[in-house]
Order: sequence, then structure tokens, then C-alpha cells
Amino acid sequence: LVNLGNALFYATYGSFRGAPWAQPDQTLINLDREADMAADPQKLVRHLDRLLMAGRMPTDMHDRLLTHLQALPLQVDGLRDGMLRALDAVYLIAVSPQYAIQR
Repeated sequence: LVNLGNALFYATYGSFRGAPWAQPDQTLINLDREADMAADPQKLVRHLDRLLMAGRMPTDMHDRLLTHLQALPLQVDGLRDGMLRALDAVYLIAVSPQYAIQR
């Protein structure tokens, strides 16, 4: 499980379009749409719930993720606005047991 978590961390935080450390030949994920939604964490969580969990995100997971995202700054030096929230949301969903055992 640790290896999977580490792999997902590097795949998310190290491989997004616009990452200052990305290599020219690297395959990148595009989280621009999610970063645009990040000013409204509720909208971002609802979107990712539908996209990644087919609308089946448990209420407690939704609430904890929302609280976490609301605590993060929208603007972070070196990243476009909202990208940290988008990255955290995608990563936390991807490593969650709820995502791993989704029906």
C-alpha cells in the first residue's frame, strides 16, 4: 500500500500540466479544469465525486475533503491559482479506501 500511495503521489504532484519540474518528454495530467473550480471547493468535490467515484462518495469523506480543501490557500507561489487544491483533492480521493473498493 505504501508503494501505491507513493506512486500516486508522484503521478499527481509530479506529473501535472504546468508543473515547473515536469520534463519535456513526460506524460502529464491536465487538471486545469479542476484548478478553475477550486475557488469553490464544494463545486470541485462534487465534480470529482462524479468523475472519479460515480457520485458515490460517502458523506463523511465528502465533508472531510471539503474541510481540508477550504483550509488550503487558493494561491500558492509557483502554481496557478487553485492547482494545490485540485492536486490535493485528486490525490486524496485516489489513495482513499473508498476509491479503491468502489463498486
